[in-house]
Amino acid sequence: MSNYGIPVIVDNGSGICKAGLADSDFPKAVFPTIIGHTRLQKYIESDTKEVYIGDEVLCSTGFLSFSYPIENGYIKNWDDMERIWLYTFTDILRIQTHEHPLLITEPPLNPKENKEKMVQIMFESFNFQAFYAAIQAVLPIYSAGIVTGMIYDSGDGVTQILPVYEGYCLVHNIMRVDIGGRNVTNYLANLLTETGNYFKSNAEIEIVRRMKEQLCYVAEDFNDEQSRNSDIETFYELPDGRSLRLGNERYRAPECLFNPNLIGLDIGGVGDAIYQCIMRSDLDIRKVLCENFILSGGSSMFPGLKGRITREINKIIPTSLSLRVRDDPDRKYSVWKGGSILSKISSFESNWISKDEYEEYGPSIVHRKCF
Repeated sequence: MSNYGIPVIVDNGSGICKAGLADSDFPKAVFPTIIGHTRLQKYIESDTKEVYIGDEVLCSTGFLSFSYPIENGYIKNWDDMERIWLYTFTDILRIQTHEHPLLITEPPLNPKENKEKMVQIMFESFNFQAFYAAIQAVLPIYSAGIVTGMIYDSGDGVTQILPVYEGYCLVHNIMRVDIGGRNVTNYLANLLTETGNYFKSNAEIEIVRRMKEQLCYVAEDFNDEQSRNSDIETFYELPDGRSLRLGNERYRAPECLFNPNLIGLDIGGVGDAIYQCIMRSDLDIRKVLCENFILSGGSSMFPGLKGRITREINKIIPTSLSLRVRDDPDRKYSVWKGGSILSKISSFESNWISKDEYEEYGPSIVHRKCF
């Protein structure tokens, strides 16, 4: 029997935070990883809060300055991130943190100082029973019920492709592309200016994000898709009741994932990264990696993505290999679900960093037990 209470699972995304208890099938807390600070406090009502978090921000846009504490997967503003965690544990989950261990996610190759800062906050500020930091892009393996495969994890700020063998991440083969859903959103906003529609403020960009999630898709063949523009026109109802027409913007915006040059980034796209990840892997495991290629993350939800990746990669990899893409319908939660499953495995118990271990070794203990 475990020495700890029910684990709390927190998946920190650049765009969306997901949190909940491990005895649930899905996270209870799902909200934008965004914080709003009140501007000109002395000129507005005295009962107005100084800080708004998540969905609160989107409902109170007029007098707030927005910020995203996580950029490209990495925490950049620790004060704001701590406010978001406090809101998560106190206002949404409503837990007594000292009664639970915490499994929290982190990006691959997270800087050492970030790992130490995170474990320090969770013990010293929140007083959790125990702590573990798990690599985000590895966890979908557990939610898929396998131990070996290749993960395509695409969130709001970063896309990562990494091979996992027998439950272990092959760190030397990780491919990271600093492009994700936020880039697609901003590019869609830019494309809409071609038809005289301007979305510039943070509140307006949030409208574009929702538009993207509802209407955008990946073209399996970009050139072929251009020939059927008239067939794909649709309308999106704006908050003020007006209807906005969308045509080729629906597939042009996500195309930046495959061709970052479209948005001024001189880097390879996700197709290049997938190919490199496969070819860098040892010959004797390439076949099993390709046969278990798993889509994960909110920015893997675009219709057409599975077909585009399958078609594009199978054209360029050796004929002895065949990429088979798995696209679980709930894959935007697969990192969180994988963390929940991992935390409940009996053999995982010894992986927790206990409070006693933290007090004896300090924050550096995280490098010994979380890797």
